[in-house]
Amino acid sequence: MPSGVPAWSKASVMLRHDHPPELMQVTPQWAWGGANGSGVRVAIIDSGIEATHPALEGCVDSDASVCFEMSPDGEVQPVRGPHADAYGHGTACASIIHQVAPGASITSLRVLGAGNTGKAAQFVAGLS
Repeated sequence: MPSGVPAWSKASVMLRHDHPPELMQVTPQWAWGGANGSGVRVAIIDSGIEATHPALEGCVDSDASVCFEMSPDGEVQPVRGPHADAYGHGTACASIIHQVAPGASITSLRVLGAGNTGKAAQFVAGLS
């Protein structure tokens, strides 16, 4: 390989695929080999999750969920336990994850409120 050529352009045994699959061959079985998310916890940092939504089939761990609210003095207050979805977006995201990984446990970290708005401090607390 001549000097001055970017590293990503070099031939690699790791990246070479002599017979790439056709689009119709890319199935969940091909991609995940039968994995379904069992033993995995997924945190949704969003507007909350409606844990009783029928599309979620009981996969939400409501007891581990946390809602990060702003106190009157501007401090983030974690409120542990079940909570509602303030906007619907978190529930929609959880539903998609549950479809892809039905064995995964989902935990809601609500950092957004009505109108899908929140403070940066709430988001940072949710990430922490």
